[in-house]
Amino acid sequence: YDYDEKYFLTSSLRYDGSSRFSPESRWGGFWSLGAAWLISKESFMSSIDQIDELKIKASYGTQGNDGILDSRGYLMYNLYEDQYAVSPDGSGGIAVAWAIRGNRDLKWEKSENFNAGLEFRVFDRLFGGVEYYQKITRDMLYQKPLATSQGLPNWIYDNAISMKNSGIEIELGVDIFDTRDFTWQVKGNLTTQKNVILELPADKDPEGKGYVYGDYWHKVGGSIYDFYTWRSAGVDPATGKALWYGEEIDEDNLPIKGTEKVVSEYGSASRYELGKSALPSIYGGFETTLTYKGVDFSIQGAYQYGGYGWDTHYRGLMATLEDAASGLHTDVLERRWTTPGQITDVPRLEYGLSQQNSTSDRFLVSRSYISLNNLTLGYTLPKKLTGKIGIEKVRIYATGDNLALWSARKGYDPRVFVAGTGAYVYGAMRSYSMGLNVNF
Repeated sequence: YDYDEKYFLTSSLRYDGSSRFSPESRWGGFWSLGAAWLISKESFMSSIDQIDELKIKASYGTQGNDGILDSRGYLMYNLYEDQYAVSPDGSGGIAVAWAIRGNRDLKWEKSENFNAGLEFRVFDRLFGGVEYYQKITRDMLYQKPLATSQGLPNWIYDNAISMKNSGIEIELGVDIFDTRDFTWQVKGNLTTQKNVILELPADKDPEGKGYVYGDYWHKVGGSIYDFYTWRSAGVDPATGKALWYGEEIDEDNLPIKGTEKVVSEYGSASRYELGKSALPSIYGGFETTLTYKGVDFSIQGAYQYGGYGWDTHYRGLMATLEDAASGLHTDVLERRWTTPGQITDVPRLEYGLSQQNSTSDRFLVSRSYISLNNLTLGYTLPKKLTGKIGIEKVRIYATGDNLALWSARKGYDPRVFVAGTGAYVYGAMRSYSMGLNVNF
């Protein structure tokens, strides 16, 4: 709804059904409501020449998600029913195995979204917007582990986790020059984010202390990507062997505070809540565009600050394999321990010392980066020249994509995964191209 091009109202209501849930849980209702006020069109703003446009806006709405993924990232179907796998039994017959436990109580994952902010343009040059966002997701769909005593399959899909994502989005731009022959615009955006777990399964966290989930520690008030792993204590200056921190363990298999000591055996080391998250604190992008008569030039990039990730490739290059020769990182040559009394964080290189490069925060690396994503240079022929031969526009251009990445370690691309890198996974390919556009 639009009244007088000053007051705007939007709303939606939908009722969705998904065959991925049982008939009694199949349907979900979702709605949204938004409003905006274009203040700059009010009569009392007519005397303020410096403000070209000023708008405030807010919205609230709900969304549903029925996309349940397995560990490989494939969609799962009909998880409210028991499912079985059929395979040869080795003697010409077939074998039937229970593959998926059905859960008829499985239902829609719901998100509650709130946004509020303002948009502006002032002095006929500066423009942008500021917006606060909050997304609360309830009844999250996840693969819930079961006790070993329940047999296989030892998991079931369920709704049991709630979390909140919130932050501020800022976009700013300026038209530095805006003339007939010369224009220059610079734009950038910045987003902050905070992830907080609001609710966990009661049977997994009965005392509210949290629990380990892969490489992370999940607890109410924390993030779903808070690392829980072993802590490196560096290298023994006398022997060159790797060291770790270890603590005595209580009846819940948790470290006892105040009993920490440095240990030289990995089996005596303890896992810790590191206070480090895989999620960045800030991320965004930037771009600038210039035109001068027929020439156009643009640069576009992105950045991220904060967060940590596993550099598993680096770890694999820090020691030789015990059954074959392998490549080594230059840090092994330049920084490894070689002499008693030497202070370094790279242990000595010795065949058979398999613990030296065991998993620890030594292989967590900052995910902060700056990237140059695109650079384009073009030239458009004058219309008075192309018009004589019946052509509306001719533009010649050259462009490069994914030109540069500056991160904490050369070869580590923090854009590939949230928390790390996997085998045979590569960053974006750098490419160059030239072209000719002709419009008739």
